[in-house]
Amino acid sequence: MAQKEIPWYRMMAASLVVMIPITAICLTDTVMSRMPNTYSYNLQSTEVLYDLTTPIDETKLVNMICDYMQMKTDVFQLKEDIEYEPADIFSPLDQELMSNIRLFENIFGLVAFFGLIWIIAVYIILIRNKGREMVMDSYRKSRKSFLVLAGILLLIRAIPPLQESFSALFAGKALPNGDMLVQIFGDSLLRQFGIMAFIISAILMILAGMVANEVAGQRKLFKKY
Repeated sequence: MAQKEIPWYRMMAASLVVMIPITAICLTDTVMSRMPNTYSYNLQSTEVLYDLTTPIDETKLVNMICDYMQMKTDVFQLKEDIEYEPADIFSPLDQELMSNIRLFENIFGLVAFFGLIWIIAVYIILIRNKGREMVMDSYRKSRKSFLVLAGILLLIRAIPPLQESFSALFAGKALPNGDMLVQIFGDSLLRQFGIMAFIISAILMILAGMVANEVAGQRKLFKKY
């Protein structure tokens, strides 16, 4: 009895259904977490630094966070914005939380990098082997995968109880209400981050579809399947 041939091309095409949205989500996350606008917009929109009894310089805070997330420094700490004996602002629990978040975002960056390489490689292999329609079908199906994955991530970041569970997971335990990181960013940063990440990754998905249509499309990109 003849052994069935393994459908390698179909398996590669099937991998795109999850790899395209995962790559878009991870790329968005790792870039946004390192951008100063992510943090400065939140601080300016909430104006929380004006209400704190601890004097904190906004520019120094944003620069410190970005330097930390960009691996320019391994110390997540800032001094009070006073001249005489300024104290440290962030607790060891804050530092543990941010260390784990940075590791998480670094992993996201690696996933995005290798995911992009995989997508390009699969596109080339399929197109060279008359698999243009498989490329397009995979992209159309990947839109549903994106809505599921990105939607779950958005809910985790937007709903306060899920936010608390998220923070507790990375810090080892829930941050107390008086914690400085909580006072500065509260639940607003994670919520704003989640919304913007969803929008930007959705735009990347559209761009991915335009690329797929350009290199492999033979019919309307948004035709129902």
